[in-house]
Amino acid sequence: LAQWTMRPSFYNIADVEEYGGRVVAFAPHAVFVADYSGDVDIYSKTSRLSGADISAGYADKGGQCFIVGYANGSADMVSGNSTAAIQDISAGNYLYNRRITQITSSNDYYIFSGEFGISFVKKDFSSVYGVCHTDKPVIMCAVNGNTLWAVTADEILNTDLNNINLQSPDNYTKYEFSIPSGYVLSGIANANGSLMVGLYSSSQNKSEVYALN
Repeated sequence: LAQWTMRPSFYNIADVEEYGGRVVAFAPHAVFVADYSGDVDIYSKTSRLSGADISAGYADKGGQCFIVGYANGSADMVSGNSTAAIQDISAGNYLYNRRITQITSSNDYYIFSGEFGISFVKKDFSSVYGVCHTDKPVIMCAVNGNTLWAVTADEILNTDLNNINLQSPDNYTKYEFSIPSGYVLSGIANANGSLMVGLYSSSQNKSEVYALN
């Protein structure tokens, strides 16, 4: 054909989301947006994205935008023909690994989980609202009503999103949860108003899911 065509690998997908009647998949070096007829749009560092080492993703179900999180702590928001970038979600604290592990949203913020803790980014992607640097890497967050829930490998934390100081770890309460022997926490999700917590045992190669009562 006398031209090169880029075919990025879609192995090791970090996340898959609904996106305005389509599906968006976040691979390590590209984002694939596919419809059910088989058409695929590809976004990468050579096409619209600012980074290459993708570690997390989030998509608006209505198709308004999708967000790409990177291992270096930066993020892109792609909306229509525009792309907005924030270069340091962890707000410049280089004592922490800046890798983003998961992205979710509340009414007011996009919420980034990472090895640095929890970061709150304004919905217009203009700036980082604040960062809560936790002692342990935050694997995932979930929003249930006005409450933000977060999990580390061995703790479940929660806070009121109306709190005026979401940056302070002192404003997060530890939820008492008995983790089975040999397991670590692996995630949390809001499933139609019910909070579901995942656990994983590497020694047994087993996963379990619990509903928080």
